[in-house]
Amino acid sequence: MKNLLFAVLLASSCLPVYAGIFDDEEARKAILDLRKESRDRYEALEKNLTQAQAAANARVEATQRSQLELSNTIEKLREEIARLRGQVEVLNNELTAQQKKTRDLFTDLDERLKTLEPKKIALEGGKEAVIERPEQNAFNAALEAFKGADMPRAIKLFTQFTTQYPQSALLAQAYYWLGTAQYSNKEFKAAISTLSKFTNTYPDNSRIPDALLTIGNAQIAAGDKRGATLTFAKLGKQYPQSRAAQLAQERVPASSSR
Repeated sequence: MKNLLFAVLLASSCLPVYAGIFDDEEARKAILDLRKESRDRYEALEKNLTQAQAAANARVEATQRSQLELSNTIEKLREEIARLRGQVEVLNNELTAQQKKTRDLFTDLDERLKTLEPKKIALEGGKEAVIERPEQNAFNAALEAFKGADMPRAIKLFTQFTTQYPQSALLAQAYYWLGTAQYSNKEFKAAISTLSKFTNTYPDNSRIPDALLTIGNAQIAAGDKRGATLTFAKLGKQYPQSRAAQLAQERVPASSSR
């Protein structure tokens, strides 16, 4: 811009000189040409400046756009990382829960398998036998009912046991406790029948004296004095040293006097 003004002033200062050399028409033409050339240069410079400014602005805008896009990309990546971390945490929790569930499942399965494994038990007379776990559990449930004085339930469970496990090593005990429960529940005829089967089937069992005593007492309660006398006599003859035989002797006079 300063160069342009300098050129104009220079041209104006030189007019008198040109006037002396050229005629007025040539001077005006020279001035017009100079003015046009100066204006063209000015316009060209202004255009170049405008273009340069526009290019600079475009570059600034592009840079700002790139920075904004980069910032948005970084923010999205942070959000995605946070989301993935959340998913990883959830998956870790689910994995931990699943591992615990699996351990509990195997523990429960192991316990269930143990309840199904055969078990060795000691029988009377120093003998041993192997029975299935469900069989043992059924017998224990019936015996627990007897110990709890729930005679109707004990009778039901022992009866089911003798039916379900007719070959069981615990069958003799089941018949004994069944007959005893029937007597305790005042089912005297049933008790006589069950315990008579027990004494006939298992004559070597150590509970035979107690069974005969209960049979005799059941016969007295049922009004069969003669049968009770015979039972007590058998008890005294076969097991004279037993506690049951001593108790039977105390019952014989009472049974005979009726």
